[in-house]
Amino acid sequence: MDKNSGSSTSLGHPIISKSSLQKIASTTGEQFQKLYYDTMDKRRHLVSKLYMDSAVLSWNGHGMTNATDIHNFYTTLASTTHCVASFDSIPIPSIAVGTQQAVVVHVAGNVRLKSDATAVSKVFTQSFILTQHQDKWKIVSDIYRTQHAADALTL
Repeated sequence: MDKNSGSSTSLGHPIISKSSLQKIASTTGEQFQKLYYDTMDKRRHLVSKLYMDSAVLSWNGHGMTNATDIHNFYTTLASTTHCVASFDSIPIPSIAVGTQQAVVVHVAGNVRLKSDATAVSKVFTQSFILTQHQDKWKIVSDIYRTQHAADALTL
């Protein structure tokens, strides 16, 4: 049977064409980033449900290694409003993940951090690795960085 038809099987798993994988990644990335930032900004107490129990987060260099630690960390942060300027998502090749479907989602935008009477706006980038778990996409790895203007850096 043709490998690109999507109807073949390999070791009991369907072979999915490259174009189908790209469509899945694109749709997943778009839906996920909307859900994630809506949850982060409006229902932060629920954001840890988007993470695998064994997920890893690096937030501006601060590392957490499970969903409970991630939840506890996020509840200490100031409230936020994220504005996504761009995102890209790509499937992770099967050579790296076997039969497990996985997607990398890269996001860039602005975040407004609100604490007490002040609000600060910063540019951010965030990269997620998502995998399917019980018919839901979950975060396995999350790297979040706020950016500094190049003219603010001294060489």
